[in-house]
Amino acid sequence: EIIDEFPNFTYFLADLHPHVLAMPFVLLLIGAALNIYWSRNVLMNGDGIISWVSRLFKNEDPDVGDLRIVKNMARVEFWVLALVLGGLSFLNTWDFPIYTGLICLVVCLIAYEKSGWSWDLPGLFLETGVGLGIAGILFYIPFFLGFASQAGGFLPSLILFTRGTFFWMMFGPLLIPMIVWLVMAWMYSSKSISFRRGVVISLVISVSLWVLSYLFAFLISLVPVYGEMYMSASQGAGGIDIFMVIFTSLSRRLTMPGTWITLVILFGLVLVAVSRSAGVNSKHAADDDLKTEKEVPTPSADIFVLALMLMGLGLTLMPEFFFLRDQFGGRMNTIFKFYFQAWIVWGIAAAFCTVVLWSRWDLAGKIFKPISVLVLGAALVYPMTGFYQRAADVIQTATARNNIFDALTLDGAAYIKNWAPDEMEAIKWLRQAPRGIIVEAVGGSYTDYARYSTFSGQITVLGWPGHESQWRGGEKEKGNRESDIALLYRTNNWSEAQAILSRYQVRYIIVSQREITTYKITPDKFQPYLSVAYRNNSVTIYEVPVQITSSTLNGNN
Repeated sequence: EIIDEFPNFTYFLADLHPHVLAMPFVLLLIGAALNIYWSRNVLMNGDGIISWVSRLFKNEDPDVGDLRIVKNMARVEFWVLALVLGGLSFLNTWDFPIYTGLICLVVCLIAYEKSGWSWDLPGLFLETGVGLGIAGILFYIPFFLGFASQAGGFLPSLILFTRGTFFWMMFGPLLIPMIVWLVMAWMYSSKSISFRRGVVISLVISVSLWVLSYLFAFLISLVPVYGEMYMSASQGAGGIDIFMVIFTSLSRRLTMPGTWITLVILFGLVLVAVSRSAGVNSKHAADDDLKTEKEVPTPSADIFVLALMLMGLGLTLMPEFFFLRDQFGGRMNTIFKFYFQAWIVWGIAAAFCTVVLWSRWDLAGKIFKPISVLVLGAALVYPMTGFYQRAADVIQTATARNNIFDALTLDGAAYIKNWAPDEMEAIKWLRQAPRGIIVEAVGGSYTDYARYSTFSGQITVLGWPGHESQWRGGEKEKGNRESDIALLYRTNNWSEAQAILSRYQVRYIIVSQREITTYKITPDKFQPYLSVAYRNNSVTIYEVPVQITSSTLNGNN
C-alpha cells in the first residue's frame, strides 16, 4: 500500500532520487529557519494585510509601506529564503510547501512568544507563506513555465491508515526521547497550560480532520462516475455504499487506535511545552496585557526544537486522513514523502532531547540512560546488518585480496567491471562513439536492464518502464515502445524490424547476454542486414545506416 523510507535505508539503496539529492538543501532550510528564529523580528515587522485593510476602512490612511509583506521585500533575508525554497521546488517539489510551512511556523512561534495566542497568528502564517511561495516561484519561473505535475489535489483516506505497530516501528527511536523530554518539561514546569487542556486541543484538531475527511468523502461520492472511481481505486471498496465505508473506517480506526492516540498525546505534550517555553500561562493568555505590543523574549533552543516536533506532527497526522492524488491512486507517495521529511525534522529534535536528557543526573536522567541505550542498540541492528548484507560481495572480494581498501570504491559502475568486463568495455566504446539513440533489452525497475544507456549516456528508446510511467505521469508517452522493442529483437521479418528502427531513429542495437536471454535470439541475428560497429567476446553492437534512421523524416515509415 505504501513506500516508507528513512535516511539510512536511502543511503544503502544508493538510489539518487530527488528526495536524496534535496537533503542538503533541506538541512540548509532548517538552518535558515533556526537563523530566522534567533533573529527574532525578521519577517515580522509591519502590518498584516487584514489589519492594514481595517485601518484603511477606519480612514486612518495607512501607507502601503506599512504592510509587512512590503517591508519583508526590502530585507535580504526574505529573498535568500525565497531563493533556497524555490530551489526545492524543482529538486523535490514536495519539500517546497513543507519547508515554507516550517518558516511560517517559526515566525508564528516568535509572535506567540511575544503576545500569546490570537487569531492574527493564522493570518501571519498564510501571509508569510504566500509571500515566500510567490517569490520562490518567481526565482525559478523558467522551470514552472514548462512544469507539468501528475498531482491532482488531495483526497480523503478512509479505509487506509497506519497501524500503531508500524508507526512505532518506523519512528520509535525518535518518539521515545521526544516524549520523555516533553514529559520532563511538563512535570518540572508550573508555567504552562495543563496536560489535559493540551490533549483536548490536540484531540479537537484530530477529530476535526477526521470529520473533515469523512465529509469530503461523502461529497465526492455524490459526484457521478468520479465517486465510484475514487471508492474503487483509493479505498478498495468500489460499489459499496459510502455510509458503510465510513462506518467500516470508523470501526477499524477505533479498534486499531495506536497511531492517532500516539499523535494526540504527543501533540498535547508539545502544546504544553510551547506554552511553558514561551512563558504564557493559560489563565492569563486572554488577558489584555498580553495583547499589547511587547519586546520579543530571548530566543530559546527549546522553542525551535518544538517547532520541529510540530512540523513532524503535521507531516505524520495529515496522511492519516488525506493523501495527494497521483497515478498510484492511494497513499503510497504521500506516506513516502511526508514520513521521510518527518524523519529528518524529528531526527534532529530527538538528538537534541537525547543530549539534554543524558546531561541530567537526577532520577529521570538515570532512568532514561539505560532505556536510550537499549532503544538505540535495537535501532542500530538495521544499519549494521544492512551494511553487511549490502556490502557482502565487496567484503568477500576484500577478504580474498586481503585488503578491504582495494574493494571499496565510489564508482557506481564497478560491479559491471567485476562481473561483466565485456559489457564494461562495450559501454566505454559507446561513451566515445558518435551520439545516437540505442536500443537494448527492456526489463523491470531496480535491475541491470537499461545499463548501457545509463552508464554510457547515450539516449535509449525506453528505460525502466515503471519509472518512465511515474516520471511522465502515465503510459501515454511510453506508448508501444516496450512491445516494439520486443518485436524488433524477435521478428524474422526485416521490413518489420526496419520500420521500428525508423520510427525511433535508432542508431545502435545492443546484443549481449541480457538481450539473448530476454528475447531468445542469436548473437548474429542482425548481421545479414547491419554492419558491426563494435564486438568483443560476448557483446555485439550493430550500427543502423543513416538512410534507415532518417526515413521517418521523409515520411517513409
